Amino acid sequence: MAITDWNGIVSPMFDASCCLLIVQSNGQRSAVDVREMTLFEKVEFCSKRGIKAIICGAISNIAVTMLRDSDIEVFSWVRGPIEDIISAYVNNLNVMELFSIPGCNQAMCGNKRRFRRRGGGRCGLR
Repeated sequence: MAITDWNGIVSPMFDASCCLLIVQSNGQRSAVDVREMTLFEKVEFCSKRGIKAIICGAISNIAVTMLRDSDIEVFSWVRGPIEDIISAYVNNLNVMELFSIPGCNQAMCGNKRRFRRRGGGRCGLR
């Protein structure tokens, strides 16, 4: 998975993010500077690295579409300390319930249910 990182918290906007923290299934981590990449290059980078999920704050409709078209799950409208979010994700806790941005609700996002890792609806703009 990859998380948009800004000083240890989820950065506010995927499209303008400067750093992606890549977390591999074996726990290995690497920070990648993406500030010079276009949106297309960020999506392509994630796809080529085999990233299966992106956790981020706000995200544009086009970015969501591009990521999902690349078979990358999008967990958007998330905020909080990255370490806490990683722990929740790997322990299969409801990330949206624990870390959603205030104001992100079912009515705004158009979903009838919250999601858990690897299943359910997704919160975020479509």
